[in-house]
Amino acid sequence: MISTVEDSRTEFKIKLVDDLEEIVIEFLNSKDGGNIYIGVDDKGKVIGLKNNIDLLERQIKDRIISNIDHLF
Repeated sequence: MISTVEDSRTEFKIKLVDDLEEIVIEFLNSKDGGNIYIGVDDKGKVIGLKNNIDLLERQIKDRIISNIDHLF
């Protein structure tokens, strides 16, 4: 169990979601930023990830670069 709760600065996602870029942009536009935890359910319970973590990190990076980076 994660010791924080979901709020305006914290998002829990069980898996990589289609609206990841929207969440990232919301955090970028907020005063305090935020954290996205992937592999965690809405109650803060760590579910884990079945995918290769290195691959997942590359997918996240590629999506942010491809879909957000050009906006700034």
